[in-house]
Amino acid sequence: MLQEVHYRRRINELETEVERLRQGREEDSRLSAPLAWRLTPKENIVAAKLATREIATIEALCVEADCAEDTLRVFISRMRKKLAPAGYTIRNVFGRGYVVNDRARLKREMQGA
Repeated sequence: MLQEVHYRRRINELETEVERLRQGREEDSRLSAPLAWRLTPKENIVAAKLATREIATIEALCVEADCAEDTLRVFISRMRKKLAPAGYTIRNVFGRGYVVNDRARLKREMQGA
């Protein structure tokens, strides 16, 4: 009986987390980089994730962009070059993922694109 209560509580927690993730994913999909940045569709997905997360984990970026970790590194390298003229820097947080310097401005620019 006690285990059943524990399992039901855990199921509710997981369902809540799934719903939160779905809402975040929908928010990310509404973001689009300005055409002047010339981002590829996959780079746009990564940029949207960077704009909406304090630290975008490597795993989350790979899942969202449907790519391997090595491919993600190539995307990040290219994005650093493309976003630098707009004043953005993408920084690696060792062992955790990536952050962008002015996340709020990036999100605003992507919402207005």
